Amino acid sequence: MPAKLIWREKHYVLEYSGIVTVDETVRVYGELVGSGNFDSARFGIVDLSKVDEIKYRKMDFSLHAAMSKSAARIRKRLRVGLVISTEEVEEAIKPFMQSVTEKFQHKWERQIFRNYEDAVAWASSGPPGYS
Repeated sequence: MPAKLIWREKHYVLEYSGIVTVDETVRVYGELVGSGNFDSARFGIVDLSKVDEIKYRKMDFSLHAAMSKSAARIRKRLRVGLVISTEEVEEAIKPFMQSVTEKFQHKWERQIFRNYEDAVAWASSGPPGYS
């Protein structure tokens, strides 16, 4: 399965692998937002370190950003660390990052990291109001 949701103490991890499609993203976001744990998550990690390819069409990035905006209605503030090990995957997600920042402008913070530990350290150190 290219996407799975893992609950850890005070946070969630969306772990992706292989070829990622918008259908997988929609499925795993449904699990995330539908869980009672989401309301109390202190931060999130999106682990894309095992991704071979992101197979989104141009309009899929807008759909993904709209789902993110819906999740932001439940959680007003959240820090999300993205673990990305290759420049190719980082380039592939730029349209999503632009859509969510420019069009939807919610208060979640996102930052890209090359390793999991740095992402957790940053995301877990969020200012008051992120808990």
